[in-house]
Amino acid sequence: MKKYFLVVVSAVALLACNGVDKTLVSDIQNNIQSLQSNSAGIESSFAKAQSLSEKLKTASDTTLMDGVYFAEYSNRVSMLVQKCQATKIENDDQIAKLETLKKDYEAGKLKKEELMPEFELLKQNSSGKAALLTRIDSLIGATETDFLNFLSTGKPSDEIKARAGQ
Repeated sequence: MKKYFLVVVSAVALLACNGVDKTLVSDIQNNIQSLQSNSAGIESSFAKAQSLSEKLKTASDTTLMDGVYFAEYSNRVSMLVQKCQATKIENDDQIAKLETLKKDYEAGKLKKEELMPEFELLKQNSSGKAALLTRIDSLIGATETDFLNFLSTGKPSDEIKARAGQ
């Protein structure tokens, strides 16, 4: 009877484990959490870019806003807003893919060998997100500073002049 009990307990333990590498599952979960923490940063960057966009719209009534410099500031802000939107979509997509991989792996629908190539690719793609957000925030801050200086002095930054071909 003890032998049968041990066999049943072993079988149940084996089925419960299901051949799942707990370290890999933890690694996937950590990557998901990292991407989820980036979501707040992306939302913050997007809000800053939107705010700057509103400042441009408000300022467009002034006489300074008729020229090519305003168009350059407007283009830059528009690109920053679009980059924030694209980054959010990409981040959300990566979270969804990782959650699906994790769920399918834990359910036994995917073997480790099948999971690893896609997981490594997603992991590699997500590794630079924090640095990207820092760069986006830096560009938003610099653009806002340049634009506010332009409004107060009527002089655009050298970079805006160069981009405007002046």
